[in-house]
Amino acid sequence: MNPPAIKMSDVTCGAVRDPNAVVARQVNWQVAADDFWCVFGPGGSGKTDLLLLAAGLHSQSQGTIRWFGNEMPDDEAAQLSLRMKIGFVFDGGHLFNHM
Repeated sequence: MNPPAIKMSDVTCGAVRDPNAVVARQVNWQVAADDFWCVFGPGGSGKTDLLLLAAGLHSQSQGTIRWFGNEMPDDEAAQLSLRMKIGFVFDGGHLFNHM
């Protein structure tokens, strides 16, 4: 049996724009390798922050995130090899909010 592509355990994170504002608290979520998920909700509810966190582009303040059974590596090259196995599609290009 394969481990989940993404597994969050008791994850809490702040907003990218305001790290002191908690947007997700004690999240327990796992995505199987063949799953397709849609995350939706009202504007400002933390959807993009949660997906940035799942993609390894934002850090959690508490809890653990595992990719394919491994803790998210600190090394960018190791992260990249795992990121190549996971795909994200954002409406309107919001993944790159700085561009």
